[in-house]
Amino acid sequence: MTGPLLIAHRGDTFHYPENTIDAFRSAFALGADGIEFDIQLNSKGEVVIVHDYFYDRSKTYPLLEQVLKEFSKKGRLEIEIKSLDLSCIEKISEIIKKYNPPDYELTSSILPLLPLIRKNFP
Repeated sequence: MTGPLLIAHRGDTFHYPENTIDAFRSAFALGADGIEFDIQLNSKGEVVIVHDYFYDRSKTYPLLEQVLKEFSKKGRLEIEIKSLDLSCIEKISEIIKKYNPPDYELTSSILPLLPLIRKNFP
């Protein structure tokens, strides 16, 4: 694809709560080229889609696996790793290898994760 991409930050947040399956579906239905979302580990060690570091742990959030299963072939996935748990990289790598999205980007502002990201995603 040439030219700029339209990436829906946390999905279609005008019509749906951010970072939900419905928000992502709607973003693609409205013509987005991709979606952006943040991932962290929950208390069960699952990779969940949630933005805030101090999120409500009593709520249920979409799993990275659910999002990749449904959207990995629909467009660009911009995935920001926000987990402070270093073991998250291996889990993320396993899930991404399973669904093999053709167009994705990993970002993180957590500097200690960068060597692990580089190692697991050469």
